[in-house]
Amino acid sequence: MTVLNVRDFGAVGDGSTDDTAAIQDALDAAGDGDEVYVPATEDAYLVTGSAAIVSVGPSMDNVRLYGDGEGSRIKYGGGNGGRNVFLVSVDPRGDGLDGFVMEHLTLDGGREHVEGDPNVAAAVQVRSPDAEAEGAVDISIRNVRGTNCYGNGIDVRSAGTTVTDCTADDNRQHGFGMHTAGDPFQDPPVRFERCLAYGNGFGGGYYGIDLSAGKAVAEDCVIRDNEGAGATKCSDGAERIVYRRCRLENNAGLSFQNTSGRDATVVFDRIVAAGNGGCMRLTENGVYRIPADSELVVADNGPDVRGGLFLTDESVLEAEDATLWVNGQTDGPGVRPSSDGPASRVGTYYHADNEDGALSSDRNISFGTVANDLKTDIDDVPTADQVGAWTDTETDTSDGDETTDDGADDSPFEAWTPRWDADADDWGVVAGDEYEGGHALRYDHDGTDAARRAISWDAVGTPSDVEVVDKVRVPSFETDGDLGYHARVHLRSSSDGGEERGYWIELEDAEDAFRLAKYSADGMATLARFGSPAEDTFFYRRFRAEGERLRVKAWEATEPEPDAWDVDLTDSDHADGWVGLGSFDPGAFQTDVLGVATGGETVRLETEDSSDDETTTTTDPEVVSLEAREVTPDAATLAGDLRDLGGADEVRVRFELRAAGAAAWTTVGGEALTSPAEFTHTASGLDAETAYEFRALADGPDASVTGEPVSFATLAEPVENGGPAVDRFDVTDSSGRKWTRFDVDWAVTDADGDLDAVVSTLERNGRTVAAESTAVSGDAASYTHVLRVRGAVDAVRLCVNDTSNATATREHEV
Repeated sequence: MTVLNVRDFGAVGDGSTDDTAAIQDALDAAGDGDEVYVPATEDAYLVTGSAAIVSVGPSMDNVRLYGDGEGSRIKYGGGNGGRNVFLVSVDPRGDGLDGFVMEHLTLDGGREHVEGDPNVAAAVQVRSPDAEAEGAVDISIRNVRGTNCYGNGIDVRSAGTTVTDCTADDNRQHGFGMHTAGDPFQDPPVRFERCLAYGNGFGGGYYGIDLSAGKAVAEDCVIRDNEGAGATKCSDGAERIVYRRCRLENNAGLSFQNTSGRDATVVFDRIVAAGNGGCMRLTENGVYRIPADSELVVADNGPDVRGGLFLTDESVLEAEDATLWVNGQTDGPGVRPSSDGPASRVGTYYHADNEDGALSSDRNISFGTVANDLKTDIDDVPTADQVGAWTDTETDTSDGDETTDDGADDSPFEAWTPRWDADADDWGVVAGDEYEGGHALRYDHDGTDAARRAISWDAVGTPSDVEVVDKVRVPSFETDGDLGYHARVHLRSSSDGGEERGYWIELEDAEDAFRLAKYSADGMATLARFGSPAEDTFFYRRFRAEGERLRVKAWEATEPEPDAWDVDLTDSDHADGWVGLGSFDPGAFQTDVLGVATGGETVRLETEDSSDDETTTTTDPEVVSLEAREVTPDAATLAGDLRDLGGADEVRVRFELRAAGAAAWTTVGGEALTSPAEFTHTASGLDAETAYEFRALADGPDASVTGEPVSFATLAEPVENGGPAVDRFDVTDSSGRKWTRFDVDWAVTDADGDLDAVVSTLERNGRTVAAESTAVSGDAASYTHVLRVRGAVDAVRLCVNDTSNATATREHEV
């Protein structure tokens, strides 16, 4: 596997240089199993031309095109001359396209640069296949944002394509589009999983997600705040369309409709349709199913005289073992059955607060139970913050009309879960006299590919302040190519939209060192290197995270634990997460001991007790200086650890403290301990911004023993918080006939670097009628909020606050 960086092919990413040829050259150079990397940039990789701007063809089997997430932006810069624009064209024609993956990219359609009125202008289009490609199409699009397109965000025209954790927003036509009718094959159906479509369709009769024709599944998707004709639809050529755990919310136009799709089967499995401009319109001779034990919730839609659920033409609703809820319908009844088709049946129908009652008639429809009751949501249907690009949300995939088995097992063995690229087969148990207790956990990946593999120890949870001690051995170091990165122990680890996050230490032969590193939104970074690991040798590693402080030490298992830490630094990227083991190298390592302590506690290593039945040996106690905690400008809490009483029944412990460089120590604190334990003392009256050192002491029978000195520095006196400022507040009135809409383009700063949140609101008579918020951090942030509401507003307000809750506010009168 080779990683081909587009920058090595000449791409610049400055928003003005034409990077089209460089990106295409990198893709053309990729062979089976290679990866094409688009690094994050401050601006964008500009591409130009018409038709297939960046082209992925059938020769790119098992190629991965990927970036770093939102910052890896490819943007269209013009030059189409009125012709179609496919920012990225994925073409399975010919022999098919098997194993192609595109992920962690922002694709900006640059609609402001599109010339004329092209029929198709999408961020991504997966082209229609040829007949000989059947069975050889496996295309995955993951964590991709398609935005600002003259046409669709992501447009799919080939079965065998799966779109997962993607966002389509601010596109003139559909957010997501699908059309496979007329193709030589339809299976496996196109899948949209955990996708978010919002702010699309403002060019006319378009939808958030358009599952036009063929076979498709939309699962765990949210379709909200789209303009145009409605939330979603199917149309002529639709064969089987499945919506499962989807939320259709606050869209202009209809919640759903079938536009001329004869003989279609449409499944609604746990769907919430709320706050939309119109009904769910079931048309033609389609069969519309709510599976057994499932439910459909239709709430607060309209105004629409057709009601919440409208059956017309020859449509049939099959829901005899399901539950239908319709409430809050404006200008119409809950259900309007006007179909001339075979009789529809609903098991249970609940209704409430529908302006024209529960039912306009009982034409060709029957109910098992009809009752007055109210429901507006379903628990396992995701919300907008749980889906789309760069989110990390798991949803319930049980029950329903169809099931999906992706081969993953959330609990392959008790109390442990594979993470990232790992599976349960990567770990096993080995026996041997050299292991404490006779057994050890062994990692050994069956293959040669290096990857980020890990398992979490679920019994520990996702702690913040945590310490891990492990005893580990790498039987043989690998040093070829990208190998040589072994035996990781992880703290505060997680995933964010498919991206790995967290801190870890490893044995790294390539640099003859232990390494402390992290995965963050900015990629992988080395924080420190230390020590000299060796192959086929057991080492202990103590790894501690407390607040923003990280400390690590490593020592050969045959030697006593050193008092001093090898690494002591601060980093604020990760606050909490799972604890576990992992590796980048596929080669073996063995974990003989793994201990975890949380909440500031320390992992204690068991030592052998050499005593006989008649003699008790008294030795000196063992004491270790730990750290200074809760440091302020004038105080600090000193900490020590009495690890062994040396055979005594009671040991007195205390601390000695001095300013750095001073000749004499001052004794502070003191208490008697009857068992090994940590002990502390808060020293007050210290000088601000001053270096100190302290050591822990324990009184033995013959002499006092001391731990190694530990240094710390008091903090500076706090300065007054400067508060945030609003640097840009541009309000654009984009209101239409049905909606009042304002686009709020803002930029904020804070000299103290502690921004917290920005909230935009629409106000009417002093009351907030719509709001949008964004969490921010650091010293500067900018974004655009899109706010919509039905009815007039008299003001648009923006408020920013910092972590000290200082605020700045701007207001625009309408």
